[in-house]
Amino acid sequence: MRRSHPVLITIFLLAAACGACREPLESPQRPREIKVPEYLENTIGERAIISGGDAVLVQGLGLVTGLAGTGSTAHPPGIRNRMLKIITQHEVPNPETVLADPNTAVVFISGYIPPGSRPGEPFDLVLTAAPGTQTTSLEGGTLLGSELYRVEMTRTGSAPGKALALGEGELFVSPFVVEDAGRPASEGAPQARGGLRLIDSAPAPEPAPETPGAEEPTRRTAPTAAWILGGGRCRYTRNFFLNLLEPSERTAQQIIRHINARFPGAARGNIDPGIIDLTVPAGYAHDKLRFLEVVNAIYLIDSPDQRERRIRELVAKLRAGRDPTGIMAAMEAFGKPTIPLVEPLLRDPDAGVRFCAAEVLCRLDQPIAIQTLEAFVRDDASPHQERAVLALGELSGASAAGVIHRGFSAKSPRVRIASYLTLRRVAPTLLDAMDIPGRLELGVVKAGDDPFIFVSRQIKPRIVIFGDAAIDPPLLVTTPRLLVSAIQGDDRVAMASKEFGWQNVIRPRLALVDIIVTMAGWPRIDMDRPKLNALDLSYSDVVGFLDQASRQGALKAPIVYEPVAFVGPETDLTAPLEDATGDIVIPEK
Repeated sequence: MRRSHPVLITIFLLAAACGACREPLESPQRPREIKVPEYLENTIGERAIISGGDAVLVQGLGLVTGLAGTGSTAHPPGIRNRMLKIITQHEVPNPETVLADPNTAVVFISGYIPPGSRPGEPFDLVLTAAPGTQTTSLEGGTLLGSELYRVEMTRTGSAPGKALALGEGELFVSPFVVEDAGRPASEGAPQARGGLRLIDSAPAPEPAPETPGAEEPTRRTAPTAAWILGGGRCRYTRNFFLNLLEPSERTAQQIIRHINARFPGAARGNIDPGIIDLTVPAGYAHDKLRFLEVVNAIYLIDSPDQRERRIRELVAKLRAGRDPTGIMAAMEAFGKPTIPLVEPLLRDPDAGVRFCAAEVLCRLDQPIAIQTLEAFVRDDASPHQERAVLALGELSGASAAGVIHRGFSAKSPRVRIASYLTLRRVAPTLLDAMDIPGRLELGVVKAGDDPFIFVSRQIKPRIVIFGDAAIDPPLLVTTPRLLVSAIQGDDRVAMASKEFGWQNVIRPRLALVDIIVTMAGWPRIDMDRPKLNALDLSYSDVVGFLDQASRQGALKAPIVYEPVAFVGPETDLTAPLEDATGDIVIPEK
């Protein structure tokens, strides 16, 4: 998790308190001053508040189809009437019949539109079966296109506002069920098999995923709760704004001039002279909040001597180890003039100083930092190893792709995963990856020892196989939708799904890639040889298979699951999970 600058956090809290989650601040609400560290004096952060840097909650009511009789035929009157109106608006024929079908379910949908989102940008959704219905499971379902509305707070509670997004897609129902949910591991909670564990988001190094005895979270999954990875789509641009503490046309023009000198075209005036509109440059699209940190740290003094003096002060503070995150943002804000004064730090005796200097230079697109960061990427004992990979991803093009690729040989699974995701963004052609349309991304990384399988649980369904991972029979996996079996000595597995009938068995090789492609691929039947070649199963089915195979000891590689950062809010529009909480967590507000 990337650290946030303390001043920026203060700014966001002030913005939220003043209602900045929806609109720019109005003049009467602006505080008179903001206290900033000494190195941020005479910067934009001292003159203005950034708004729009928060996530916006959207919710809605939707219809899930494709269930195996686990939906509901009866609904409370209020929910039923709202749903009939929605179905009618979508011109679906026979809405009464649709609602009475046990293969459908009415669900509540929640999601957070990220700050700075553009039309079509995805975000995750949480779904829960509507209360008062008979729905027992959302497994195998698909959410039809549903409007998602901003939640407005009124005197009587919350109410839907403007429709800001659309939600749809296949549901991911967590397949992980722990029978002794809620019981501490010390009291006999089930232990993970094959080293199954969750990645910890803390920056401290963690044991490799294959460590014996690693504990699985003691949580129970609710089958009436699900989420859709990247299932929400933003409809409108969510802009960032600068709200001047002391509005004036002169101050606004000064700030716009300094921002555009650093980021051409990123700032423009507003009808309100106290507000400046911000546009995130393309180079910061993957890290919009860092762009705000840098804007916040832009120096507003034109004197070259004073600017150089400030840069030298920043260099001294970085060497002293004071607030490196904020110092690096301030250095980045100066742009190219920083480079000659930062380059000598690449030879500093302190490893932390060398790393920070190299990261700043990468942010300024200076390949001279590659050699320094390569040493960190190769060093499994370095606390900067993962961040070194991410920093190299800031260089333009694929200039550092070869060094990033070296991260696949790291011992830490976090570093290897970071290397894959970074290359996927900056040099995707260098990866062995395929997209199974509408289902998932399947990646294969052959480099490195200690094989494991990475399973994503945010934004994009993704499975990445690191190293040599295969199925070693015997194996028997059974779910309501799938049967997979192999006896000892087999060189193939037998697979069948309920949809195509248990008599339509497919026999892929034991290679995990072949098995996953067979499970998730679209079925094709050759007219000359009418034989099924894929099962059209969901991401949930694939992950559930991997989980069971790991528990049985047939999957000779541990599974590393992406942590779930998104949580659904608990409001009167969301159905709580009651006593069955799982990978989806609805916290108290």
